[in-house]
Amino acid sequence: MGDADFHSVVPARVRRPPLRGIRRPRLTDMLGDAAGYRLALVVAPAGAGKTTLLTDVAQRHDGPVAWLTLDTRLGEVEPFLAHLRTAVDDVVRAGFSEWATMERALAELEARLNDPLLLVLDDLHTVDGNTVDGNTVENCLQLLLDYLPRNLVLLVASRVRPALSMDRLRLAGQVREVDADELRFRTWEVEELFHNCHGVRLRPEEVAALARSTGGWAAGLQLFHLATQGRPASERAKLLAGLGGTRLTREYLTTHVLNAVSADDRDFLVQTSAFDRLTGQRCDVLLERTDSANRLADLERRGLFTFVEGDGRTYRYHEVLRVHLLERLVIDHGEATARAVHRKAAQLCEADGALGDAVRAFCRSADWDQVHRLVGQQGRSLVDEPTGWADLLPPSIRDYDPWVLLALARRLVAEGSLDAALDTYREAGRRFGVEPPVQVGREASALHEWLNPAPRRAASWLHVMRAAFDDPSAHIHGPADTPQLRLARAVAALVAGDIATARQRFEHLVHAGDTALMIEAAALLGRAICAVFGNEPDARMTANDAVWAAEAVDSPQLFRLCAGVAAMAVDATPHVEHLRESCRRSNDRWGAALLTLLAGLTGLAEPNARLAAHTLLVAAERECADLDATALVAWANAGLLVALRSSGQPVDSSRARAVLRTATAIGPLPHALALIGSAGPHAVAVTLATNAGAGAWLRLLVADPDSPDGVTGPAVTGPAATAHPPVPRLVVRCLGGLALELDGRTVDLSAVQPRNLELLGLLAVNANRLLPRDRLMDAIWPDAGPAQAGHSLQVAISAIRRLLEPDTPRSQRGLLRRVASSYRLVLHDDGDLDIHRVRLGLRRAASVRRGRDDGPDPTTEYQHLIDAVDLYTGDLLPEYDLPDLIVEERTLLRDAVAGACERAAEIASGDRRHADAVRLAERGLEIDLHRDGLWHLLMAALRGDGHHAAATSAQTRYAAVLTELGIVQPGLVQPTHRA
Repeated sequence: MGDADFHSVVPARVRRPPLRGIRRPRLTDMLGDAAGYRLALVVAPAGAGKTTLLTDVAQRHDGPVAWLTLDTRLGEVEPFLAHLRTAVDDVVRAGFSEWATMERALAELEARLNDPLLLVLDDLHTVDGNTVDGNTVENCLQLLLDYLPRNLVLLVASRVRPALSMDRLRLAGQVREVDADELRFRTWEVEELFHNCHGVRLRPEEVAALARSTGGWAAGLQLFHLATQGRPASERAKLLAGLGGTRLTREYLTTHVLNAVSADDRDFLVQTSAFDRLTGQRCDVLLERTDSANRLADLERRGLFTFVEGDGRTYRYHEVLRVHLLERLVIDHGEATARAVHRKAAQLCEADGALGDAVRAFCRSADWDQVHRLVGQQGRSLVDEPTGWADLLPPSIRDYDPWVLLALARRLVAEGSLDAALDTYREAGRRFGVEPPVQVGREASALHEWLNPAPRRAASWLHVMRAAFDDPSAHIHGPADTPQLRLARAVAALVAGDIATARQRFEHLVHAGDTALMIEAAALLGRAICAVFGNEPDARMTANDAVWAAEAVDSPQLFRLCAGVAAMAVDATPHVEHLRESCRRSNDRWGAALLTLLAGLTGLAEPNARLAAHTLLVAAERECADLDATALVAWANAGLLVALRSSGQPVDSSRARAVLRTATAIGPLPHALALIGSAGPHAVAVTLATNAGAGAWLRLLVADPDSPDGVTGPAVTGPAATAHPPVPRLVVRCLGGLALELDGRTVDLSAVQPRNLELLGLLAVNANRLLPRDRLMDAIWPDAGPAQAGHSLQVAISAIRRLLEPDTPRSQRGLLRRVASSYRLVLHDDGDLDIHRVRLGLRRAASVRRGRDDGPDPTTEYQHLIDAVDLYTGDLLPEYDLPDLIVEERTLLRDAVAGACERAAEIASGDRRHADAVRLAERGLEIDLHRDGLWHLLMAALRGDGHHAAATSAQTRYAAVLTELGIVQPGLVQPTHRA
C-alpha cells in the first residue's frame, strides 16, 4: 500500500462499531450461519436497527470479519476500492497489492482468501447509483456479486433495495433477507431493551403501548427513552400518546425524511397522511393529480418510512411518521382545512368499501353525524373488520351502539378477557332489541359454554376443544371434516401428551394451504409447543414462525402465548414473566394459566430452575383449577411431584398415588412425569415419553433411566435425611397497614428500619409471587447506583430473614426465598394474605353473576360481595407511597371494593332491604366518595326507608362533592356557603 493510499483511507470507515442495545437471537439466527448463504441483505428505513444487527452478527461470527461503512464521499471507485482493500487486509493480512479496478480486487480475493471471510458493507444506499466518468461503485458491487470469490460471504445493509442483479444467487438459495418488519422490536424485546440497556422497568401496559405507538421502530424507542430520561413515570403516558409529536422525534423525522424530499413530496406526505392505507387512485382524487401511484412507489423504494402491502398497490406510512405528518397537516394548512381533508378522505374510503378507514377519518374530521350514519348503515359489515376503527369513537357511540358493542366483544375475546366479552355480548343483545342478529346469540352462547362447560357430548369444534382440557383422550379421535375440528383434535392430542400425534396434525394444518390464518396461527402455536417438548433443535425458529403468524391475525391472546413459547425455547424467563403479567392485566385467565403451566413444565428440564418451576406449577395448579381444566391440573400436579423429588423434598405417598392415577388417565406424557415424581419405574416412564415423541425432553429430567430413583438433583434417602425443618406459618395483613403473624404470634415491626419495612411490604403484597431483584432495587433505592442498590437490597433481605426466622440456621431459612434473580415471600396458602381473600370473594361474586343462563343468583352473589367488603378493613398499605408497585394496586383494589358495595346495595334495594342498602352505600362512599352510583343508591334507599330528611341531607352532601369537582347538576340541592 502506497502512502497516498494509506492517507486516503479513513480508519473509522473500516472499524467495526461497538455493539449497543440488546442481542436479538431471532434475528442473528437468520444471519449467523454464514455457511448457509453467500449474500445477506438487511433493508429498512433509517433508525430501524440495521447497524446494530450487523454488529451483533459480526461479533458472533466464528471467522474473520471485514467491515466497511460507506458514505456519499466514497462514490468514486478509487477511494471505494482503497477502503475495501484496507478493510479486508486488516483482518486477513494477505499483503494485497494496489486495487485499481474491481477485476484486480476479485482476482486477489480469489487467490489469497484461504479461509471464509465475512465482508460487511453498511449504508450501501449512500453509494447506490453514484457515477464518475461512467465508472460506478454500483458496477463494482455488481461485479463482486457476479464473480463472488469462493471464500467470501457478503452481509449488506441499506435503506433501499439495491439496484443490483442477484437472481443467480437467489435461484441457488444463497440469499437471505431481513426487512423492516423483521427488524421491528417485538413487545418482549421492548421490555428487555428498556430493562437491560436503559435500566428502566416499564409496566406491561406501557411496553405494549410503546411497541404499538412506535411500530417497534428502534430509533423511536431510543427517542422515547431520551425524552423520558430522568422524568417521573407519571409523564410517560403523555408521551406514549403522541410520540410522533415530541421535539426529538420531530427533529429526527425532519432530518431523515422531510428534508430528504422536495417541497412537493413533503406536501404530498402531509396531506395523504389522512389515509390509514393509501392507494394511487385515492391519493389522485384527494389531491387532484395523476401521478400518485408512481410517487408512492418512489417513496417506498427510497425507504422513506413508506411500506407496500402484499397486493403491491396499497401503502401505509410508519405510525410514528404519520403522527408527525398529521400534526404538520394542522400546522401547515389550519384546523378547518385539515378537517376538510379528513372528511374527503373518509368519503373516498367509504366509496372504496374501506369502512373502518372511513370511520376513523370521519372521527378525525369531528363529523359525528357522518360517524353515526356510517355505523348505523354499515354496522353489519364493520364488525367483520379489525376493530381499530372503534378506537376514536366517542363514548356516546361506543358505549351504546349495538354494532360497536359486538365489535368490542369480539376484541375482548381476542384479548382473552372472556368474562368481560360475555357481558359485552349480552349488552349488545339488549341494545339490538327483540331481534338481534343471529351471530350475537351464537357467539355469546359459545362463549358462555366455554366459561361454563356442561357435561354433555361435544358437538361443535369449540365444544370438542373445551372438552379436551377436561378429558383429552376421549376427543383425540372422531370426526374431523373441517379445519376447526382438525385443530380441536390436534389440541386434544397435545393436552393428552401425545406429542407425536399432535405434531403430525398441527403440521398438516400448517401445510394444508387452504387454512384460515387464525387456524394456521393456532396450529403453529401447537407445533411450537410440540417442538419444545420434543426437544427439537429448531424449536426456536418454529416458535418464531408462530409469533409472526400471531401478529398477523390481530389476536393479543394468541400473540402472548406464541411469544411465551418462543421465550421458553431460549430460556428467557423474564420475557415469560412479562407476558404472564400482561395476561393478568388483560384479565386473560386462560392465557395466564397456560403460560404459567408451560413455563413450569419446561423449567423442570433446567436443574437450576427447578425451584422456580415448583413455584410456577403451584400457581398453575391453582389457576387451571379455577378454569375447571382438569387435564391441565393433572399436568401441573405431575410436574409438582417431579419438582419436589428433584429438590429432595418428601413426597406424600397417598398424594403421589392419586396424582399418578389421574395423570395416567390423561395421557402418556403426564403419566410419564407422574411416574418419575412418584418413584415409579423410570425406564417405563422414558419408554412412554419416547413413544409419545418426547423422550429426549424427559431424559433431561432423569439422571439414570434404569435407576429406580433417577430424577436429577439430590437423592431422596428418607424425609429425615433431606427435609428442612418445617417452615413456620406466616399470615399477612396489608389492609389498613402491614401486620404479620408467625405461627399465631404477632411479629413486632416497630424496630424495623424504614427502607427494610418498605421492602417487606412489597414482598407481602406480592406474597407467593416472584419479584425480580432489579425491580425491588428500582422501587426502594431509585437514586442509588446499581452496585450500591444491590448491596442495600442484600443487607435488607438478610435483616428480614433474621426478623422472620431468628432461631433458624441461615442455610435452612425458608420464608424468604431467592429464585435466580428474584425473591418470594412464602405462604402456606394464598388465603393467608388478606387481600387475596378479598379478591377471592370478588371473583366468586363475579362468577355467580355470569354463570347462569336464566340470570344471576343475587342471593349467593350478595353473600360473596358482603364477604369481600367485610374483609376490606382499610386501604392497602396506606403508609406506602410507591406509585408503580403499591399505589396502583391500592387504587385497583379500592375501586373493586367500592364497586362491590354498589352492586350489593343494588341487590339489597331490589329486595327492599333499604337499611342494608343504606349501610352498604355509606360504606362504599367511605372508600370512594366520588362514585355517583353509590350516591344515587343511598338517596333512593333512604327515601324507600322513609328517611326523607336524611335523603335530602345526602343530596346536599352529593351536591357539595360535585361542586368541589366543578360540576353543577340541575335539580340537586346546592350547598350554601356562609360568609
